[in-house]
Amino acid sequence: MAGADPPGPIRLGRSADGDVDAVPLSSARRRFFTGLLTNVTNPKGIVFMAAVLPQFIDPARPLLPQLCILAATMVCIDLVVLHGYALLAERAQRVFHNPRALRWQRRVFGGTLMSLGAALFFMKRQTS
Repeated sequence: MAGADPPGPIRLGRSADGDVDAVPLSSARRRFFTGLLTNVTNPKGIVFMAAVLPQFIDPARPLLPQLCILAATMVCIDLVVLHGYALLAERAQRVFHNPRALRWQRRVFGGTLMSLGAALFFMKRQTS
């Protein structure tokens, strides 16, 4: 067994720096429709809209213009917020393609998970 690579997570910490598998790119149209389908079928989004929209709708006025104004407002806000996320992800991508940053990330997250596991192991359960 001398010289054999350790199994699983231990070996991952010692993997070659920068070994990041390439993610296949898909077309913009496919990504758009995947995102649209995900958002339209998201039950949390539907529940959120059902809870929030009635507060901003005046039953005495026409419904369509009110919904159009609310939709335009949400689109503008989402556009700004999601572009901010995209810019942040783009900057983070540069950092995490750096071999030193990958090594740091593995050590920090691995240490955190091992610490949480040890804390759970030593916790005392109350018996009633």
